[in-house]
Amino acid sequence: MQLIDDPKNGNAFIILMERERLEPLMPDLFENIETEINGIADIRFDTETFNISDARIFIDILQPKESIETTILEEITQSIGLMNNLEKYSNSVFYENKVDSIITVEYSKMDKEIIKILYNPKMKPGLDYNKAEKVIKQILKK
Repeated sequence: MQLIDDPKNGNAFIILMERERLEPLMPDLFENIETEINGIADIRFDTETFNISDARIFIDILQPKESIETTILEEITQSIGLMNNLEKYSNSVFYENKVDSIITVEYSKMDKEIIKILYNPKMKPGLDYNKAEKVIKQILKK
């Protein structure tokens, strides 16, 4: 991930805006989302190689200021390929049941390990569950 000056050369964009202002401009971003959300990472990938090609990250600026940084960290992390949230581990950026009192502004030790596994050279895009599990076990043995 690299910050650039010219948006024409970018492939991931963070949009900091109120949902009601953005939705008419990008209705597809909110397709099938009827609940209130603080942010969303919309990722596109090559269906043959499974490599991520680009991402749009929306952050609702109407949420409490303390939550904005947490949401940015979570959505950027999801945009690099870690899409699911967890119902355990309240100190994780992936924690599902965040409330205003749970602010996560840095990765937990577990988060860092998950990111290292995902971007380990042995972990290839497009692995099915069994193959991914096998590779993870190989990585963890070392």
